Amino acid sequence: PTRVFHWLLVVVFIAAFLTSENESRLDLHTIAGYLALGLVSFRVLWGFAGNRYARFADFVSGWSEVSSFISVALRHRRPPRVLGHNPVVAWVVLGMLGVTFVLAITGIITYSGEENLGVFAGLFSFKTAIYAHSVHELAADLVIIMIIAHVCAALIHDFVFRENIILSMITGVKEDDESLSECTSHMAKGEGRSVFKLIVWSMVAVMG
Repeated sequence: PTRVFHWLLVVVFIAAFLTSENESRLDLHTIAGYLALGLVSFRVLWGFAGNRYARFADFVSGWSEVSSFISVALRHRRPPRVLGHNPVVAWVVLGMLGVTFVLAITGIITYSGEENLGVFAGLFSFKTAIYAHSVHELAADLVIIMIIAHVCAALIHDFVFRENIILSMITGVKEDDESLSECTSHMAKGEGRSVFKLIVWSMVAVMG
């Protein structure tokens, strides 16, 4: 369920982005917004009722754990390996869910007040919709920045730190420390990685 949620949200974001600047596709943009709200609502519920690594209680930590994780990562120049979400990513997940929720709600208010359409047509005034529209655009810019940062982090973790982050988002399987050591023990240090690193850092720089 977590992986289905993740990739459906990717599709919804792409659809919303591609239909955001075209008035003739406003209905499709709105449908994408309703779907995003539904997906976020599901993920919040799944964060309490889901399996171990999907639950907020398993990966959301306080500031002391977050600062400790960051200090270890800076000291060793790589983050400690975690099977689930690490403490920093945990707060990014919550932030992403929160911004997506704001994006969907302000979109619904805008659609209702400015266009007098949708499930809540006529419920919000035109003036309220104007304010909601401004917040909607700011939230959209913020979520694009967060998506770019997310993709960059996944590329770095996968190709620089040798963690199967991207593959695990598809298969649901991620090696523990022992299994990872077995997979990479035959490789000389840095073997075949310099070109990968150059490509990844170049992609990160371009996206940045």
